[in-house]
Amino acid sequence: MNNLKKMKLLNQTKNGKLFYCNKCKAYHVEYMNLNIHLSVKQFRHFVDTILGIDSQYWEHRNRYSSYTRKIMIPSGQENLNFVFHAHELEELKVLTAKRMSESYTREQFALTQLI
Repeated sequence: MNNLKKMKLLNQTKNGKLFYCNKCKAYHVEYMNLNIHLSVKQFRHFVDTILGIDSQYWEHRNRYSSYTRKIMIPSGQENLNFVFHAHELEELKVLTAKRMSESYTREQFALTQLI
């Protein structure tokens, strides 16, 4: 079985794709130049974090920043942040949140209970 058959495409936007891998039991987010691999628990936390960001607030708060993209999300690694324009963050929310709003399969629900 090749890798494509193990990866199930869950959602797609203009700039990204969301996959679930049955082999590694992880979500894979490809968005613009980012490629993120997340366990079920990490994915839920990632989506909760993304959905909780008020893009208008952060663009206004950082309006005088030298950076082009005003919305900064810490990666958890001290020297790495993800940066977005408001429309990019909104697209990432659409890409990932759709999966959170759908019913989990029994297997995925069971995984969330174990973690």
